Amino acid sequence: MRPALREHIILSLLTAGILLPFLGSVHLFDWDEINFAESAREMLVTGDWLRVQINFETFWEKPPLFMWLQAISMKIFGVNEFAARLPNALAGIATMNVIWHIGRNRYDRNFSVWWVIIYLGSLTPLFYFKSGIIDPVFNLFIFLSCFQVFRSLKGVKVNRSAAFAGLFLGLAMITKGPVAILITVLFTAVILLLIRVRKLDSMNFPGWRAVGITFLMALGTSMLWYVPLILVDGMGFIPAFIGYQLDLLLNPVASHGQPWFYHAVILLLLCFPAAVIALPRLLKTNKPDPFILSMIVLFWVVLILFSLVTTKIMHYSSLCYLPLTFLAARYAQDLNAQPTWNAYVLLMVGLLLSTVITLVPMIGEGVIPIDDVKDKILRASLDQNNIWQGWEYLVGLGILASTLILFLAMLSRSKLGILVGMCVSLFSIQVVLNAIVPKVEQHTQHGIISYYEDNAQAYFYTYKFKSYAHYFYGKTAPLTENDDLTNLRSSYYEEKAAVGMIDLTDAERRELSNKELQFLTSGNYNRPVRIVCQVNKVGELRQREDLRELHPEGYSLGAYHIFVPR
Repeated sequence: MRPALREHIILSLLTAGILLPFLGSVHLFDWDEINFAESAREMLVTGDWLRVQINFETFWEKPPLFMWLQAISMKIFGVNEFAARLPNALAGIATMNVIWHIGRNRYDRNFSVWWVIIYLGSLTPLFYFKSGIIDPVFNLFIFLSCFQVFRSLKGVKVNRSAAFAGLFLGLAMITKGPVAILITVLFTAVILLLIRVRKLDSMNFPGWRAVGITFLMALGTSMLWYVPLILVDGMGFIPAFIGYQLDLLLNPVASHGQPWFYHAVILLLLCFPAAVIALPRLLKTNKPDPFILSMIVLFWVVLILFSLVTTKIMHYSSLCYLPLTFLAARYAQDLNAQPTWNAYVLLMVGLLLSTVITLVPMIGEGVIPIDDVKDKILRASLDQNNIWQGWEYLVGLGILASTLILFLAMLSRSKLGILVGMCVSLFSIQVVLNAIVPKVEQHTQHGIISYYEDNAQAYFYTYKFKSYAHYFYGKTAPLTENDDLTNLRSSYYEEKAAVGMIDLTDAERRELSNKELQFLTSGNYNRPVRIVCQVNKVGELRQREDLRELHPEGYSLGAYHIFVPR
């Protein structure tokens, strides 16, 4: 067996040992995890693999590739949390092999070790590989596309590199949409500008033939979805899909409007410790080697782009994890030549994170009183007993220990110390994921999800709050012609000249929702009806004479209340 192959097999087994255990031990989290998993489940229910659907209505927010992967996983392992998260765990294994291969070929095996350990030893980079959100797969495809663009600009097998750049770009496009094109084009444009301005003699414009090859490969790959959908539905879906994507970029949808510096703060805090370690390399102004320059460009393109768009969700900047961990690895490998001022930043951020992680179980257990919490939903979620075992606050000590080890190692320029610190960080993050996160889930959603599971096939209506949990865990079935609710929706869509929910304005959706509630409370629906509301709205439903509150025994519902028609 060749040494390189043996290295990749060992790396894959080690990464699998980190990512696969306990993958399905906690419910999927509302919204994003359940959103994608529900779309995959509905593909299996309907047999329609072309249209992404939520509640069996077209959902234009994302293309289908990630949901295809989840649906295949569910076909093999069943409709459950493990199957929904498995594609990201496999993407994590693939990503570690990619950065090992790139690091070894561009630098050496020692650098590959640093890059992998720093990536897996950082908070959200590891966490996302154990989640069911779309971004780890998307980030892998975009990173590979940008890397192949770099190879093409370096003159390395130009046409072949251009073809692979287009292939991975096309896969990214049918994973998350046109934003893939925007990132890749901006990355390429900035690199070309720097080639001209900074006189990077080792890099050149590869020629229009290479550009054409990339374009055709990206177009051809993305047509794996677009062509069949056009053949079935015609061209009408294209304006709706592109319009929705533009709306995500230009408008603060789903209450995700945040200040412009949101992503910078999120990366500093949650891509810890890699983001802090990388700071000196990220801000370095002297002429770096071209690959380091390309990683710096990728970071700034992603950060600036998603800082400018109106909708800000923490996942959007997760592509920055790859250049940040790369630059942190460069810092660690060349430690003797690096400044140490970032050690003090690391100490402050690490103390903050370890304090928060320590306080979470102490608040949940009631050691720290919650009498002054004014938010009704948060207060009701916290006001639950017998969840914590009393030792979980010690988990924060692991983050604190890794912070102190890294702080001292950076000041003393000890590579062994940084290696030990990252390993302690990796272990501590695993403990957080398996000891803290499941109990947070119990506080926030476990009770109501258990109720959905035990009352599957009922019709669940969420009153004035958005959720996908009742679809996935309640095993919602598509409405049939025998369901009167079908006629109600069809009549409303016809009145508003809409094909489905996606075509309605927010005001029209609220109006339709009120009509559905009025219909369901009449008691004429042909399956059990459960109306779910959060504690901040419970007073509104208690005042209604057509509803009565249900108090199901054996469920700790926390912030949720159940009502049924009288």
